[in-house]
Amino acid sequence: MLIRKYSGSNERVVLRQIRAELGSDAIILHTSFRKQRGFWKFVRPGGVDILAGG
Repeated sequence: MLIRKYSGSNERVVLRQIRAELGSDAIILHTSFRKQRGFWKFVRPGGVDILAGG
């Protein structure tokens, strides 16, 4: 089983990337949402990290 970490601006974009690389039978192992703090939350939004295996 190949396990990889994917990052992106939102969950939909990352899931498309996972399905393209690992196929439709990929398994989501962990999902975490990044939140920008301080001044940076106004400049750039947070994102999502997904750990997937396939």
